[in-house]
Amino acid sequence: MKRLRLFSISLFIIGSIFIICGAFELNSANNKYDRILGYWYEESGMLFKFENNVFYWYKDYNELSDNYYQGNLEIINLCDYHLNKQKIKDVYGNIDCHDYYELKLYPKKIISNKKVNYYNNNYYLKLAIYFEDIYHVHLYDFTKNKIYDIAKMLNF
Repeated sequence: MKRLRLFSISLFIIGSIFIICGAFELNSANNKYDRILGYWYEESGMLFKFENNVFYWYKDYNELSDNYYQGNLEIINLCDYHLNKQKIKDVYGNIDCHDYYELKLYPKKIISNKKVNYYNNNYYLKLAIYFEDIYHVHLYDFTKNKIYDIAKMLNF
């Protein structure tokens, strides 16, 4: 009887550990892009807003009703490519795959001087975000071949 009770308690503890670990794994998978989502500011005044599958790219953070792109967002983490560490080092240098994201911005609406233009094609802008450390975050615009230093805005 004592062995059965000890076995039941052990089984309960092991099962609980598996459930908790599975819940953490599921939670981290759902929030895999939280690091990217939110508002990002660039010192010239540009503001980027990345939400689940939607982006806004404002020319000036002081004017949010004019001069911006809005559309669909696709985020890809370098880890999603399942490259081995040597391949990552060969192509990207000495970075952790968790610190590099590619973003595809599919503009659907462009507001310029209060005029609205709609797009329904597969054209996209390609950006990359690289976290050098928690203080230095870079955004690379493949279209313009330009690097911006950006900062995440926590209270906007």
